[in-house]
Amino acid sequence: MTSLFDEVLAEQHKRAIRSFRQRCDEWKAGETVKIVVEGAGNVFEEKYWPFLEQMIKTRGRARIFVTDVKEPTNYDDLLRRSPSVEFYNKRVLAEFEKYSLLDPDVVLVLVPDTVHMQTVTEWIGEESWVGKARAIFIEKPWDRSPLRAERFQRLFASKKPYTLCFSFDHYLSKVVDFVPRAKECIDLIGGEVSRIDFAILENGEVEPTRAAALGEGMIFDLLCHMLAITSLVTDLDTLDFVKVLPARHEGSVLPKDAETFADLEFFVQNTKGTTATGQGVVGKGVGQEPHKFILLEGKQGWIQIDLNPIQIDLSGTKTIERKIEVFQNGAKKREYAVRDGYKNFLGVLFGGDYVTIPAGALTHEASMSIVKNLEDAKGRVRSLCQKKDLPEYKVGTSLDELRRLCREYWSQLS
Repeated sequence: MTSLFDEVLAEQHKRAIRSFRQRCDEWKAGETVKIVVEGAGNVFEEKYWPFLEQMIKTRGRARIFVTDVKEPTNYDDLLRRSPSVEFYNKRVLAEFEKYSLLDPDVVLVLVPDTVHMQTVTEWIGEESWVGKARAIFIEKPWDRSPLRAERFQRLFASKKPYTLCFSFDHYLSKVVDFVPRAKECIDLIGGEVSRIDFAILENGEVEPTRAAALGEGMIFDLLCHMLAITSLVTDLDTLDFVKVLPARHEGSVLPKDAETFADLEFFVQNTKGTTATGQGVVGKGVGQEPHKFILLEGKQGWIQIDLNPIQIDLSGTKTIERKIEVFQNGAKKREYAVRDGYKNFLGVLFGGDYVTIPAGALTHEASMSIVKNLEDAKGRVRSLCQKKDLPEYKVGTSLDELRRLCREYWSQLS
C-alpha cells in the first residue's frame, strides 16, 4: 500500500520533471548551463573534469563552479586553463557568501558520503515551492547513515521543491543497453532470479588520496555497485546477511576497523515474497588484475554481466568488449554492450539531447534500500572488530587464498 509520504514524493517528482524539461528546452535554445561540483577530490579530477573541460571547449555555453572546504592549490592549472571555471573555498567567508548565492541548473555531489545529505539540503531551497537547483545527482551511496537519509527524505517532502534529486552509480550507466530489456531477459531465465553471485575486486591497494572518502571500508565503496544494478534490473530488495568475513591488506591507510576485503553470503527477498540466495566478494589489493562480474541465475538459465575493464590487444588495434550475455537452457539468447559509466552518464546529462533522468540515476526508494543494506553488512563488520582485529593479507593475494584465510581466522569465533 502506498503511503501519503510516498505520494507526496511522487507528486514532487512529477513537478520537478516538468521544471527540468522546461530548462532543458532553454539549454537547447542556447542558454548557458550552470553546474556546481561539490567536492574537488580525485574522482572529480579523474572522471568528471576531463569531460567538463571538453564540453566547455566544444560547446562554450557552460559555467562550472567547483566547491570544497580546502584551498584550491591542486587546481591552479585547471583554473588557468578555463575562464569558465570558478573555485569557492567554503571555509572562507567571502567565498562562501558567493557560493550561497549560486543558482545552478545541475549540482554534482562528490563529497564524502558522511556529508551527502547535509550538502544536498543546501540546494533544495529554504522556502516552500522554491528550489535553488534544478537537478541534484549524488555520487553513490545516498548517504552513509540510514537515519540521515530518512531525515533528508522527510525534509525534502516538507519543502516541496522544484528539484530532481537522485543518487548516481556509474555502474548503472555501464549497463544502460540492458536495463530496458531486463524484465524480458529475466523471463528467459525462468521469470525470477533465484541466486546472485558477484565479485567486485580491484588489484591495486587503497590509494592514500582516497583515505578520507573510503574511511568506512570497501563494503560502502564497492558493494553498492552490485546493489544498484540488482535493484534496477530485478525485483530483489532487502538482503539478510548470513555471513560477512572481512580482512584488510597490509599497510592499508584506512582505520584499523575498515575492511579492504569482505566475503559475503546472504538471502534476499523479492516483491513476490520468494527468497533468493547470494554470495559475493568485494575488495582492493586482491589478485593480479581486476575481477568484476555479476551473475543472476534462474531456473532456466542465467544472466552474466562482465564488468571488467576493457582490454586492448598487443597490436593496439582491437578492443575486447565487456558484455552482458543471457543464457537459456545453456544456449546464448541475448547479448548487450557494457559502456563507460561516467562518460555515458555525463554525455547524456550534458550532451546534445537532454533527458530528464540519465542512466545511472536511482530514485529515493531504491537509494534508501541500498543504504540500509550497506549499513547491515557494515554493522556485522563492526561487531566482529569488537572481538578481534581484522586479519591482514599481502597486496596481490589470490581470491582463493584470501577466502581461505578469512574462513580460518573468523571460524575461531564460532
